[in-house]
Amino acid sequence: EKNAHQTLMTDLTTGMHADGRLTCMAVGGETVTALSSPNHLNYCNVATLGVVDYVNVMTYDFPVAYGADHSNVAASQTSVTNWKNYSGLSSYSKFLIGIPFYGRPNPRAGNSTQDYNLESAYTTAYASGLASGFYYNSKTMMEQKVDWIMTQGGSGVLIWDLGLDRASLYTFQDAICARMDTACPAPQPALGSDFGIC
Repeated sequence: EKNAHQTLMTDLTTGMHADGRLTCMAVGGETVTALSSPNHLNYCNVATLGVVDYVNVMTYDFPVAYGADHSNVAASQTSVTNWKNYSGLSSYSKFLIGIPFYGRPNPRAGNSTQDYNLESAYTTAYASGLASGFYYNSKTMMEQKVDWIMTQGGSGVLIWDLGLDRASLYTFQDAICARMDTACPAPQPALGSDFGIC
């Protein structure tokens, strides 16, 4: 399956490049064998990482063995670093670090989640990351992820998912964009208030 996946991504990238487009691939965040076995590094060939233009490292939903928070900064950094080292690439330039717009409880209760836009204590979640017994990425944690990946020379962050954000004050997107503006100034597209990005 890994060889077939490599062939698929190689052919897809060749076709996309011929059309002036780029490819990205999402990979799981569990990369520490002592905490999760088998780890996600075993799920694709090294060569496949060299083929695609971007690698979205889903640094969330870490098992409880990684710590109470399902997407803490340290585990996320370790995950991206392990993928970069596994790839054999000399830089972080094609890697993105994940930020979830939802929380998971501690202690873990199956696969239950709480969407940020449904969190009644959203100001607490935004400020501290822990609200109603759920762990979220706080504004500070999101900023730390942005700062770290950009300092490493990475390509930025990925989000799961935009539809879970609040539409008014205390938006996660605004916090990320404000921090990214200092790390990587670039014009933002004017999509209008009723447009989304999938």
